[in-house]
Amino acid sequence: MEVDVRQDYGEVREIAYVPLNTRLYFVAYTWRDSVLRVISLRKANQREFDYYVSKINQTH
Repeated sequence: MEVDVRQDYGEVREIAYVPLNTRLYFVAYTWRDSVLRVISLRKANQREFDYYVSKINQTH
């Protein structure tokens, strides 16, 4: 999980990558009044997949 700083959304948005079965998913979310609000949940594109793999390789 990391903070999404691609632009100013007027709120703190976080992004995460979620491996599920044989796919990798990208999720963007924020907290509002202690409620988790999912902004986007979709299959990760190739750039996001490559980024995820590079982060995983850094930790091993």
